[in-house]
Amino acid sequence: MNAVAGPPVLGRIATELAEVLHEPAESAAGSQFLRALAAPATFAAVLDSVRSDPAAAAAVAARSYRHVLGFDKLILVSLAPLGQLRLHVWWPDQTRIREHVHDHRFWFSSVVLAGSLRTHLHHLAGDGVPMTQVRETSGLTDRRWRFEVVGPARVATGMIADLPAGTVYRLAPAVLHHLTPAGTLTATLFLETQPVRNWSSVYVPPGGAMPAAVGQTRFTPAELAERLDRLRAALPGPAVSRG
Repeated sequence: MNAVAGPPVLGRIATELAEVLHEPAESAAGSQFLRALAAPATFAAVLDSVRSDPAAAAAVAARSYRHVLGFDKLILVSLAPLGQLRLHVWWPDQTRIREHVHDHRFWFSSVVLAGSLRTHLHHLAGDGVPMTQVRETSGLTDRRWRFEVVGPARVATGMIADLPAGTVYRLAPAVLHHLTPAGTLTATLFLETQPVRNWSSVYVPPGGAMPAAVGQTRFTPAELAERLDRLRAALPGPAVSRG
């Protein structure tokens, strides 16, 4: 287990997270953990804890990156291979790319901290929209996503739901979905559990294409600090002085 060292707040979170990740992935333990952590004062303390400790901030920055879909993926705690706790942030002034329909290699729970998400749930169906299924793989130490075409598929939409701030939800690995964040600042806490397989599926619309591989560029500590300060200022919680 590769627990992330850090100040007391992150240390306590890592300890509690380890207990949660030893529960069955389909249980409600992850959702309950996120609901408590997302309380404004509690989450403000988390951000302040990371921001005030240079070593912890550098560790978070080293494993965090700008996702190709246009959001920041900030990995707060890593307990690989059991799972990880991460923060997803969609900034209103940065370009976003529409998500492809996809599933995951793990169960996950998530809570909307700010803004809102529109989630679309899909399923394979003979009368669905023609798409191309692509298999995505990536490793813990491989800083890139790799894609391999599987073949044709048809995908139908089963449900669309709007998730406002405060919403907690969880999805099984095989559930096909994609998300559309609000145009305003949108942020979520995302709890990834232990993978049940080493790949996930992505469904590309007609005329679309996926590269063979896409690299990941990690944040510098200064870039992470700037993002944490912006998010901290936008979220409710007690004010903090930087001196």
